[in-house]
Amino acid sequence: MATYPVVVTKEGRMFVVLFPDFNGMSAFGETFEKALDKGADALKATLRILKRDGEKFPRASDAKRLDLVKILRERSLNPAQETRIGAISVDVDS
Repeated sequence: MATYPVVVTKEGRMFVVLFPDFNGMSAFGETFEKALDKGADALKATLRILKRDGEKFPRASDAKRLDLVKILRERSLNPAQETRIGAISVDVDS
C-alpha cells in the first residue's frame, strides 16, 4: 500500500486533485468524490509504471508541512478557493 498527500481545490465547477510529490500530476472531477477516485487511478497508474521501470517511489511529504499557497500558485490556481488537504492510498499490486 502506498499513501501520498493530496491537495484538493475547487476551480469553477470542477474539483482538482494535486499531488505535491509528483511534479505536475493532477486529476479532475465534477464532484469531490469523483476527483478523489480519478486521483487514485492516476496515482496507481503512475506507481505501477515506476515499479515496472524499476524506479523508486518518491518519498511521501508530511501533509502537515505542505504550503498550500505555494502549491496552488505553482499551478496557477487561486489560493482563495475552497481547498483541502487529504491523502490517497492505493495498492500497487492489485
